[in-house]
Amino acid sequence: MDTPSGPITFFDVETTGLTGQDRIVSLGLLYIDDVERLARGERTGEGVHLLFNPGRASHPAARKVHGYRDDLLALQDGFAAHADDLGHYFSHHGLGVAHNLSFDKRFIETAFSEARRSPPRLDYHCTMLQHRRAHGANSGLDKVLLQMGMPPRSGFHGALTDAWFAMAVFCWLHGWPIPKVDDIPRLEPTNMRHTAEPIRPAKAAVVAPASVAPSPPVPAEWSPAFAAAREALWPLATLLMHIAHADGEVLQAEVETISLLMHTVLAGTPGGSSVSEEQDLLASLVALRPNSDDLDRAAFEVMQSAHLKQAVAGWVRALSFADGENSPAENRAILDITERLRRARLALAQH
Repeated sequence: MDTPSGPITFFDVETTGLTGQDRIVSLGLLYIDDVERLARGERTGEGVHLLFNPGRASHPAARKVHGYRDDLLALQDGFAAHADDLGHYFSHHGLGVAHNLSFDKRFIETAFSEARRSPPRLDYHCTMLQHRRAHGANSGLDKVLLQMGMPPRSGFHGALTDAWFAMAVFCWLHGWPIPKVDDIPRLEPTNMRHTAEPIRPAKAAVVAPASVAPSPPVPAEWSPAFAAAREALWPLATLLMHIAHADGEVLQAEVETISLLMHTVLAGTPGGSSVSEEQDLLASLVALRPNSDDLDRAAFEVMQSAHLKQAVAGWVRALSFADGENSPAENRAILDITERLRRARLALAQH
């Protein structure tokens, strides 16, 4: 992108889940009134970290990410109580930046709409897409941080921390001085009613183990072309989620790999797709828990498609190294997939 000018807002949201019915739990943002300050290595600006009552329970997996119990969230104000104050940061005709922007932007716009406030007027920019265009590599946030020479996120991290990481990635991609890790904000939500402590998991995850409920059915309002895209995604997504579940949980970086796969396929979908459809589709893919029959069917579909046969190795490699390492459990899952693909190839050769 061209060198930006004017004010800039880096932001991130944590939510009750991934679907179009989920809502914001917390929002973190860093506002700098002149982006040229970043280019000079200055960080002077405003930080905001707020907690909300989302009006619904969090998915168990989402709760492991944001760390707040439903009974605590029920005591907080809703987003509408803070919409006017937040409008200052989203209506200044400047630049709004997030990593995996489509996710955060969709929830922000929905929250302002439900609060009956004017929609944000920012020009948006996604650091994940900028990294992908510049480096053509896995663009999950933890993977990018490793590439930058920074430690990946670990343990509990909130919306303000991830907004700070988006700022760090933005500076790195522009060749500007990168903020120091010691400068990561530790500000708890300033509006939180302290009646209980947030849960602080040892490892952030976005999909819980086997207790997670099955994915919702495909919404009836999806367009035929978009439903067809889901069918095209199923074989590879099934194999990739087998690897993702191998070590007991699905990490944010692995979800971002599935999101990248989804957007790669959707890029060829006639007529495009809505953000709501994309979020619901991503949720349904991430919720896949393939059994042995699913894996065999997926292997056969892959081996019957020249395009999928060519693509499968690259996507398996991207998923297995999404969090910066390849665990023994993931290696076993990869060997299992390799064997199923081999059997499918031999069976097809005999017909």
